[in-house]
Amino acid sequence: MTAPRQRSDPDFPLRGYVRCESCGRPLTASWSKGRSNYYAYYHCRPKCRQPLNIAKAELGEMFVDELTKLQPTPGFMRLVKDRVLRAWRDLKDDAKQRITEVERKQKAIREKLDRLDNAFLYERSIDIDTYDRHRDKLGEELTLAQMDRHACASRIGNSRAESRIRQRCSAPDV
Repeated sequence: MTAPRQRSDPDFPLRGYVRCESCGRPLTASWSKGRSNYYAYYHCRPKCRQPLNIAKAELGEMFVDELTKLQPTPGFMRLVKDRVLRAWRDLKDDAKQRITEVERKQKAIREKLDRLDNAFLYERSIDIDTYDRHRDKLGEELTLAQMDRHACASRIGNSRAESRIRQRCSAPDV
């Protein structure tokens, strides 16, 4: 029984990722024996019109050159940083505005609870069932508003995330 063919050989990391210019099929790779040493080559498969055979070191250098071309420029990284930080500030501003709205709503609910207590305790204008029903309803609304405020505050309070964004987006000028 033979061992299954290894698809990813650490000796040839570009195998299958680089394509032949002639036929468009992925290149394969192998070792070739010279007079005294073995040499690594990437090559096209049989039946190619113009078979390609290129040394591993040469293809590796070409690949690194292509990757270097894909590196973002410092100007692009500054633009990305500015956009990310602006979006972050906009989110924080929206959350602060939402907190203000929620706090206004909480104040209104507390005032309603105070009026409800006055109506029941001092004015005796409502019965106990009505009082309990309204107090429970207002209590639920207040709890939901408190949860909403906490969610908004946690978005604002994450200043460590903002500093991480600043650090990660700060590309050294190359």
